[in-house]
Amino acid sequence: MQYFDETPTSAWSLRGYVDYFRTNNGISSSRQFIHNNYNNALKHISTSGVVNERKRALSLLSSFKQDKLSMKSFWEKEEHFMIMTSFSRREKRALAEADTETIVDNYDITDEEKVELCFDASEIQTIQESTKRIIERSTNELETKLLTWQHYMLKKIESGVNRPRQQNIHMLLAASSIFYFRRKNEQAYVDHLTVSETSQVKSFVVPCFERIEIPDDIKLFVDTNKKKFRRDALEDLEIYVRECSGKQHGSYVIKTFYRLLEEYVLWDFSVNMEKLTEGTYIVDYLGPIFNKTIHYFNYVTTHSWISVESNPSKLRKSPASGRVPDYMLHNKDNTRTAVYLEVTSPRRESDDVKIHWDIYRGSIHAKDSVDFDIKKYNIQPSSGKKIIIFIKGYKMVVCVMKLQYPGIYLLVEVADCTIPKSIRDLEHIMKLHQILISIRENAIDYLDESGNVTPDHTNYWSWIKPTANTPSKTKHLPKQ
Repeated sequence: MQYFDETPTSAWSLRGYVDYFRTNNGISSSRQFIHNNYNNALKHISTSGVVNERKRALSLLSSFKQDKLSMKSFWEKEEHFMIMTSFSRREKRALAEADTETIVDNYDITDEEKVELCFDASEIQTIQESTKRIIERSTNELETKLLTWQHYMLKKIESGVNRPRQQNIHMLLAASSIFYFRRKNEQAYVDHLTVSETSQVKSFVVPCFERIEIPDDIKLFVDTNKKKFRRDALEDLEIYVRECSGKQHGSYVIKTFYRLLEEYVLWDFSVNMEKLTEGTYIVDYLGPIFNKTIHYFNYVTTHSWISVESNPSKLRKSPASGRVPDYMLHNKDNTRTAVYLEVTSPRRESDDVKIHWDIYRGSIHAKDSVDFDIKKYNIQPSSGKKIIIFIKGYKMVVCVMKLQYPGIYLLVEVADCTIPKSIRDLEHIMKLHQILISIRENAIDYLDESGNVTPDHTNYWSWIKPTANTPSKTKHLPKQ
C-alpha cells in the first residue's frame, strides 16, 4: 500500500489520521486500507520526521504492534462514531425532539398535547355502504364473513373523537378496511369466524414471511457458551467476543451475529434503561442493532429514521402534511418502501394509548404504501406486501400486511421476540438476530420488482379502499 503523498507533518493519532484520510480519499475507504496507510505513514515519519515526530511515531508503532486489541478497540469506537454520524442532521433534530417528548408526528401523544382521531357520522355511513355493496357481490364465503365482521365493527364506532386503545383498535382499523390478527388470544372475531377460518385467514399471510434457518455454527456457539456469558466478567466477554468475531469468514448471516454480539458487549449497564426516552432508545440501542444486521453491507436498500415523510401519506393527504414513521426501509432509489417501524420507549411501554396509536399509524402507513404501489407501479396485490415492526419497550412484534381480496387488507402478526438488555442473554440475542435478518431478506424480496409488475390487465385499482380520516391537526389542551 502506498501512503499519502501529502504525509502529515506530525505523528497523527489514529482518529486524526482517519478523519484526514477520509476527507481526502472518501469516507468509504476500508478499515484495512486506512490501517495500512496509517502504519506506512508512521514508518515514514519515524525515519524522516523531526526528532519529536520520530519519537511519537515510533511510540505509536510500538504500541499498536504490541497490543493488536487497542487497534481493534479503536475500530469498534470508530464504527460507533460512524453509526452516530449516519443519522442526518434532520434525523438528529427529530430524535432530540423525541427525547424531550415533543410531537415529531401528529400521531404522537404527550402530556401537554393530545391528538384526536375524528370520524364524521357521514364518513362512517359511506364506508358501511361501500362494504355492503361488496358483500352483495361477493361469492367467496370467507370474504363475505370478513366483510360482515367489518360492517359490524363500523356500527360500533362512535362518531367524533376516538383514541386507539386495546378495546377499540380493531374497529378503528376496520374503518380503513384493515383486518388485524394477533398471533395469540385473538378474540375480536370469535362471533364471526370459526377457529378454522381464523387459521385460514392467517395462513394467507404467515407464509409470506420466511424465517431464515439459524446456522448450526451459531446454535453450537450459543449452546456451548450460554453459561459462560451468564458467569464471566464483562471485560473478559468483550475480549472473547472480539476474538471469536475476528475468526469469522463465513456467510454474512454468521458475521452479522457476531457483529451483534460486539454491539451488545459495549452496552452500558449503568444506564437505567427503564427510563429511556424514545429518541435515546432509537439512537443508542435500536439504530446500532439495525446497523449490525439489517443494514450490514446491504447495498440493495436504503433507510431513514424519524425524519422523512412517507411518500404514500403525502400523496393521500398533501405534500405538506405527510406522516413520519419512526423508521422506513426503502429500495435503493427511495421509490418504494417495504418496512415500517413504530417505537414505544421502555418508559412508556405500559401506556395503552401510546402503544395503540403506534399500531394504528404503522398500519395506516402500510396500507397507504400498498395502495401507492398499485396506483403508481401497478404492483400485484399478492406481491405488494409490507412489513410493520412494532417495538414496545423490549418486546418486538413483526406483522405483514397483504391486500388479500378487494377491500380486505390483512394485517397479521408473523413473529415476535424479546430485545435483550445485555450480552448475558445469549439465547434471546440469537432469536433477535434471526428475526432481524429475516426482515432484511423478506424486505429485499418484496422490493424485487422483476416479478412484481402485473402481467395482465386486471384493474387492481378497484381493490383499493379509502383510508379513513386521520388527524391533520393537534388539539392543544390546558395542563392539568
